[in-house]
Amino acid sequence: MKSTHAQRLVKSAYGHVLLLILLLTASQVFAQTQRADGDSSDLSPAAALMPAPDISTTLEELRTFTDVIQVIREHYVGDVDDRSLMAAAITGMLESLDPHSQWISPEQFQAVADDAAGQYGGLGMDVQIVDGFLVIVGVTPGTPAARAKLHNQDKIVAIDGVSIRGQDLRKALASLRGAPGTQVELSIRPVADAQVRKLQLTRAIITSPSVTSQLVLDSYAHLRIEHFQQGTDLQLLEAFQAIRAKASGELQGLILDLRDNPGGIVESAVATVDLFIDEGLIVSARGRDERTDFDFSATRASADAVYSLLNSLPVVVLIDAGSASAAEIVAGALQDHQRAVLMGQTSYGKGSVQTILPLRNGSGLRLTTAQYFTPSGRSIQATGIVPDVVIPRVNILDNPAFAREADLQRRLTNPNNSPASNAGNVQPRIMLLSQQDYALAQAVNFLRALQVFQQ
Repeated sequence: MKSTHAQRLVKSAYGHVLLLILLLTASQVFAQTQRADGDSSDLSPAAALMPAPDISTTLEELRTFTDVIQVIREHYVGDVDDRSLMAAAITGMLESLDPHSQWISPEQFQAVADDAAGQYGGLGMDVQIVDGFLVIVGVTPGTPAARAKLHNQDKIVAIDGVSIRGQDLRKALASLRGAPGTQVELSIRPVADAQVRKLQLTRAIITSPSVTSQLVLDSYAHLRIEHFQQGTDLQLLEAFQAIRAKASGELQGLILDLRDNPGGIVESAVATVDLFIDEGLIVSARGRDERTDFDFSATRASADAVYSLLNSLPVVVLIDAGSASAAEIVAGALQDHQRAVLMGQTSYGKGSVQTILPLRNGSGLRLTTAQYFTPSGRSIQATGIVPDVVIPRVNILDNPAFAREADLQRRLTNPNNSPASNAGNVQPRIMLLSQQDYALAQAVNFLRALQVFQQ
């Protein structure tokens, strides 16, 4: 159907008005950025990092942009609103830069802050996208998910009646989270049943600790950092003290487990390294804008017994291909300072720094602003941290039993009548640990060997 002359005039006017708005916005940003050379106290963090745009070269691109929007509004087969088009344009612009830069909607921006604080409104389960389904890979005890008797490997096929098919993980997580007290309907396909059932769950405040711990073989502390959030270093210190109290004697070694740790807050990673070293550079970052550069060095020099022990205990750091970003900062710093032996597999290789920049409408940008370097000056971008000792990812399914002299009939007795050594008592526990977590068992064996050598 052809548009009338009046309609064409309206659409043309719309395009000119939109272009004018974009030009005014660009001019305002330009003016703000110019003021940044003087007093920047009234600038938002985003504006403070923006270089002055070249208005002359941008004008034609802005005109093309408004033409595209106008053509879409006039000819696209379905109804579209300007807000959605603008959001899609911004999203595409950020995604064209690198895999980690992105636009954060106002709704997602609060979730980012909640993740950093380790507390959010949700259901209390970890999920992954597998074959188009949202698969539960962990359920936190005492949460709505646990009370609903959800289990690992259960599949979520729909949220509030909307199919998961085609959704990315970020969008699915945003649907699961929400204000405490609000309800969400999940369509679940249990792991042991093909029948889909619908559950109504009420969201609650979920506290997500970043550190878990256990005492291994009575003498070794196993501290696992799931991700780096505010206060991770304090959680690590508290967990270490609790493990130390459980040990039968003095701890003989510490295993810092960074496997499948996606990273998190850089300052938290720096504070974690600061627990293990007294001095020296921890990490540096360099970007195009020198205002994004930083250098973090060790500052904690305490005579406290706990810190002294952390500074002296033999340390193994476990890493794998899932260890990224802030986790690689910790691994790289401890390796460069020769404070720990790294075991496992080469890490992910994310050597860039993202800065969260709030915008006026409550949304924000996660923008790559710098690349970081380990204390020795290494960039691990796209190469990763290479462990000192490589441990392949294997599963020990069974430990075959072999006949020994003690199993034979009419064997001779031992004239010393000596009891089994401590090593003999440990062996079955190590074999069991190897079946449960092969890499952890190898880390414990390394520390035990070091102890024997030193004795």
